[in-house]
Amino acid sequence: MLREQPELMESAVEELLRYAGGMQMASFHYTKEEVEIGGVTIPRGEVVAFVLFAANRDPEQFENPDQLDLNRPDNSHLGFGLGMHNCLGQKLGRMLTTVAIETVLERIGDFQLAVPADQVHWRPGALLRAPHELPVVFTAKS
Repeated sequence: MLREQPELMESAVEELLRYAGGMQMASFHYTKEEVEIGGVTIPRGEVVAFVLFAANRDPEQFENPDQLDLNRPDNSHLGFGLGMHNCLGQKLGRMLTTVAIETVLERIGDFQLAVPADQVHWRPGALLRAPHELPVVFTAKS
């Protein structure tokens, strides 16, 4: 799709960051005062964690949140956090993602996973999400 419609690159990068971004959770925080969220009272001094992956799949924010849509409009994802907890490297992250995708599309012909998707092994951990390895088969671009 991106080879045929390269003008979708910016939208595609944002959607990939929303759908499969590397940051799963923001850093832990403590409540300064008692707060109620979604009908649940969280006492003052409690540790809270913001699960970015869940927020980026929120059906109240995103239509069909579990569907990858490279042309998704109004993609206000939290792939780089938000507000004062926004990643300082977000511009670099977007640029590197764009360059990586463009390089693959430019240099590699057809490619696909070499194993079924459910056999890809992911690194353990709650903060960052990345495959341990990603076996692919491809043909050189002619």
